[in-house]
Amino acid sequence: MQAINATPNATDEEKKHAAVTKVNADKAKSINSKLMIVTTKTALDTAKNAGTSAIAADNPVVAKKDAAKADVEAARKAKEDAIKANPNLTQAEKDAAIAKNNTAAAEATKAIDAATTNDAVDQAKTAGTTAIGKVNPVAKENAKEAIANALTAKNSEIDKRTDLTDAEKKAAKDEAQKLADAELAKINAQPDNADTPEAATTAQTAVDNAKDKGVADVKSVNPVAKEAAKKAIADELAKKEEQIDARTDLTTEEKDAAKAEAKAKAKEATDAIDAQPSNAETPEKAAEAQTAVNGAKDKGVADVKAVDPVAAKKPAAKKAIDDALTAKNNEIDARTDLTPEEKTKAKEIAKAKADAAKDAVDKATTDAEVDKAKTAGTTAVANVTPVAKEAAKTAIADALTAKNKEIDARTDLTDEEKTAAKKEAKDKADAQLSEIAKQPDAADTPEAAKTAQDAVDAAKKTGVDEVTAVNPAAVKKPAAKKAIDDALTAKNNAIDARTDLTDAEKKVAKDKATEEAKKAKEAIDAATTDAAVDTAKTAGLDEVAKVNPVAKEAAKKAVADELAKKEAEIDARTDLTQEEKDAAKKDAQDKAKSATDAINEQPDNADTPEKKQLKLKKSSRYS
Repeated sequence: MQAINATPNATDEEKKHAAVTKVNADKAKSINSKLMIVTTKTALDTAKNAGTSAIAADNPVVAKKDAAKADVEAARKAKEDAIKANPNLTQAEKDAAIAKNNTAAAEATKAIDAATTNDAVDQAKTAGTTAIGKVNPVAKENAKEAIANALTAKNSEIDKRTDLTDAEKKAAKDEAQKLADAELAKINAQPDNADTPEAATTAQTAVDNAKDKGVADVKSVNPVAKEAAKKAIADELAKKEEQIDARTDLTTEEKDAAKAEAKAKAKEATDAIDAQPSNAETPEKAAEAQTAVNGAKDKGVADVKAVDPVAAKKPAAKKAIDDALTAKNNEIDARTDLTPEEKTKAKEIAKAKADAAKDAVDKATTDAEVDKAKTAGTTAVANVTPVAKEAAKTAIADALTAKNKEIDARTDLTDEEKTAAKKEAKDKADAQLSEIAKQPDAADTPEAAKTAQDAVDAAKKTGVDEVTAVNPAAVKKPAAKKAIDDALTAKNNAIDARTDLTDAEKKVAKDKATEEAKKAKEAIDAATTDAAVDTAKTAGLDEVAKVNPVAKEAAKKAVADELAKKEAEIDARTDLTQEEKDAAKKDAQDKAKSATDAINEQPDNADTPEKKQLKLKKSSRYS
């Protein structure tokens, strides 16, 4: 009875069906009958064993769970075959659906194994086959791939278009992406799996419709190249405006009128381009729109290029000045109180006035400025009375030459300081020369000529006095040497603040810094330019900065202290033999020696503060 109850996978009903009571009765009867006829002990044992063997051989029939699991497996196999046969699913989608199917079957089998009654087995089987029936994958990846492929092809097509600007390409690709994303969102909104085949069909239809629309929408993006056409017109307009602006024979009013005409023609062409769509539904419609755009561009460029204004205002003004000069020359020639040289000079002055006036006319930008330059020019030509200016200018120039020689002889100045001082002297000279230049070469009356001459003489005196007074102070070299001294002080202070250095190490370092500072200041004194001074200063500062003594004694002491500590620790170990302690201490001593040797190999000074202790720290690490 105990063996029957322990039969695995048997339900309670199957165990009861084994008819334990009948077996007990039958087998007992068999034993009793055989016991009644035995005459020896051997025969008795044989009869007993036969009975117990017969009882042990009577086991219940196990069938319910196996049949249920077979049904679940059949459902699983059928579902797997259907999934594998679905041509719309990618391998990844098939794998996911099969895994879901296998999980449902495995959970059902587990529940069947755990069941103890026929009803429980039936319920577990039904739940399993129902779960398997709910595995209905929806094919989405191929649909998404179709849209992605269409988008990739469209983007490649757009990128190959040499007539589109980057902005137009981006706009077209963004539009294609937007259309693709809209349908991809619809695909993603569908479930990856449906509980029923009908629901899966509905979802699949939605996916397929979104795929078809997405591909069609992406293909409908056919950009029309408008920006390059508009740029060609804009470039031609800019070129034309630049040409107009470069015309010195036109006034602003004449330029404005011409540019307005060019802009109007450019706008007309640009408006015709803008009237075309930026995108067409088909390549054919796009080609039609592109033809219209190109035609408008060609006409616009040609119309703008044809704009060519005729100058009128400035030529008329310059003719008036030439007429005034002719009149002035006739007047000079009629003067009997002038020598030929004076007449020649006066006529030269008059011509210079006329030329200046015509140059002013050329430089004028408005009608009003042209009129003003013309009036000033004709007046200036009419007012020719010589004023002596050359002697005054020569006096200032001689003073400037003397001052430049004096400055060049200064050894405490750099070339730049000399240049600055000479510039100061020249500026002062130029300022007074400018004052002299402000006076006319000719005045329109003797009284006006005397006033101008007085102003010239005053400017001469001021110019000579101010140029002579220039006396530059040396700045660059003293400042550079002070920077070296400050760096030396800072370095000495930094060395003194180092608690890891011995007094001897500090003295060596400070002596080195002092020597580098001395060399730098000598180089500064020998420098002739600001750059050379800066180079000498920078080199000196670098050399002083490179004085970074390496504290080796403290490092070696730290190694020795650590060795002593380690030896004490080893000696205190009661779990080590004397030989083990000696070996351990020998190992520590070897490592300490290696570290000390590494410290001794390091320089006494490092180029940078960062380097000064790095290797020492590495060298002192041992265990």
